[in-house]
Amino acid sequence: MSEEKEVVLPVVSFETWNPLLLRDVLKDVNCFFDEATIEVSYDGIRIKQMDVAKVAMVDCFLLKEYFDTYYVEREGKFTVVIPDVLKAVFTGVKKDDTLDMNLSDEKENIEFTVKNANGVKRRTVPILREQAEEVPEPKFYPDVRCKIMVKPFIKDLKDLEKADVSRVTLIADRDKVLRVKGETDTASFENIYEIGKSDIMLSIEVDRESRARYKIDYLLEYALPKELTAICDVVEIAWGSDLPLKVTALGCPLSLTHYIAPEIEID
Repeated sequence: MSEEKEVVLPVVSFETWNPLLLRDVLKDVNCFFDEATIEVSYDGIRIKQMDVAKVAMVDCFLLKEYFDTYYVEREGKFTVVIPDVLKAVFTGVKKDDTLDMNLSDEKENIEFTVKNANGVKRRTVPILREQAEEVPEPKFYPDVRCKIMVKPFIKDLKDLEKADVSRVTLIADRDKVLRVKGETDTASFENIYEIGKSDIMLSIEVDRESRARYKIDYLLEYALPKELTAICDVVEIAWGSDLPLKVTALGCPLSLTHYIAPEIEID
């Protein structure tokens, strides 16, 4: 029987004048799981974790430059229940508020302080010592990379879901056209996105003609959840034939990537 790894809790404090971004990041991560293991380093804070079913993963890294003050005495990891933090800390928080967080040495809870013109609000949330298993960096080499407007693309996927499409195939060819195909027992569907003919498609690079199929509920719950639209307007989607789909948020002050597994088509 292997020895349990000693849990080293961090000693960290920070302040941010942009608490709504942190709230939106937690909402996005909460699409994958409720309990998040947060890694604190001298460079920033990171959540890299798979969902319970191990079909999706999120990798979120808030660099220390996002915070207005950021102090780490000791690096380490701790786990929180995201819905509890959202309810206790971020209920009623507005964009002009200032948020402080403090995790002191050997404390079993995090102290949050919200400050605004009306006064000071203090909230204490317990931490968990249990930690999610570490996941390696995904290693795959996509053949297609598209930059798209995320909100209207999500709407198109939701329209397909409403029409009872349960899975879609992403297809990209040398003509640099993205096709999203699906079908039901009574109809077939094809959405075509081409630069200059679609406001959704901003750019596309195709190294090799590729096609990959994904469950539409995985796309909408994990790869492209509506919570992502509060963080960014543009994403890059990248994939290859029968490869995972990688979705990267662009134009925002953090590194945020979602992954989902493909559904392998068997002839």
